[in-house]
Amino acid sequence: MKKFGFAREILREELDSVSGLQEYAIEKLGHLALTEQDEIKASACETLRIYNVDLVKPNIKQAAKSAMNAASCRCFLKPSGIECH
Repeated sequence: MKKFGFAREILREELDSVSGLQEYAIEKLGHLALTEQDEIKASACETLRIYNVDLVKPNIKQAAKSAMNAASCRCFLKPSGIECH
């Protein structure tokens, strides 16, 4: 599997309203952010940040924040947008 293609697919994930899907996605993204490197980790961290910032459900935000902390995700606002490592 090519890393760049996989990283782009992570960023395309839609924030679905299907019950339980968001929790499952956060769990899997957290695992990728924790175990992968470079583009895949950055994409997983960026998507976790979206869950952390954009959603109103407190339990979803907390789960995303916890996953980001566990994986040491660091996101910064740049002129070109958000950049995560």
